[in-house]
Amino acid sequence: MVAEPPPGVARDPAAWADLDGGHDIAAALAALPPRQRALVVLRHLEDMSVADAAELLGVAEGTVKSQTARALEKLRGALAPFARGRS
Repeated sequence: MVAEPPPGVARDPAAWADLDGGHDIAAALAALPPRQRALVVLRHLEDMSVADAAELLGVAEGTVKSQTARALEKLRGALAPFARGRS
């Protein structure tokens, strides 16, 4: 398992704060376990395929899918209060 993001991906979650104009996203990403954070970044920020992410991290494609789904669920929960406040 690779705990560090691949080259070219910001290693500091604070660098992601400008994605939606807030530190809430960076804090929510930083709170994820390293593998889940890496998968969210690879799949949704770097637009990497399931197969490519699995190969890069040395895990099965099913692991990529399940861990990404769990990470997204955690992010939705963490960011829900901010989304409600903006509607």
